[in-house]
Amino acid sequence: MPSVKKCPNCGSMNVGDLANCLQCQTPLVAARTQPVAPAPRAVAPPAPAPAASSACPYCRAAVPAGNSFCSACGRQVTGAPIAPAAPAPAPAWQPPPAPAAYAPAAPAYGYPQQFANNSGSGTGPVPPEVPGWNWGAFFFSWLWGVSNGVWVSLLIAMLGLIGSIWLGAKGSEMAWQKRRFESVEQFKGTQRAWATWGWVLFVINLIVSIIAALIMAAMVASGELDLGDFQ
Repeated sequence: MPSVKKCPNCGSMNVGDLANCLQCQTPLVAARTQPVAPAPRAVAPPAPAPAASSACPYCRAAVPAGNSFCSACGRQVTGAPIAPAAPAPAPAWQPPPAPAAYAPAAPAYGYPQQFANNSGSGTGPVPPEVPGWNWGAFFFSWLWGVSNGVWVSLLIAMLGLIGSIWLGAKGSEMAWQKRRFESVEQFKGTQRAWATWGWVLFVINLIVSIIAALIMAAMVASGELDLGDFQ
């Protein structure tokens, strides 16, 4: 590799074993030699990988790379124009779906459609939420019956306890058929109020009876009351 000497006087680079600078003739013996760096070697870019296969422009079958003819239809594919993709076949005719079965909307009364609000009509089916024991009819008997339009309770009340039990068992159905209600919820709320007052009065009556019995017992024990006076 030829050496390069830099002139200490003018700074020129002198290639080869020269004693003096070619520009100013200054001696180059004391100049430091610098090796010439080799030029970088150009690297060629990698060649693109060949395609694995292509589609035949006639039958759209796969053709391996490098083949000039299609193995499916036998036609030459090299240099042939690319045919457009065949359109997808139209779907077979299908009958329209059957319409869904009609389902009536739930009414605003709070019970199934087949039980329309027929309260107060005197006849017809009774909603399944209505039947059941009615404490208001049991406690208040004919008073409950007059308020709910069950006038027959005036006669049933003459049977005493048996009539009260019968009204408690059948009173709800009779009240629904004899009096008009806006909904089952209103019917239940009305009967619940009668039952609440019935229990309140029953408890009050029970407490008063117990107190009265205790007072009478105390009076008898002290001699203030003689049971013989009641005979």
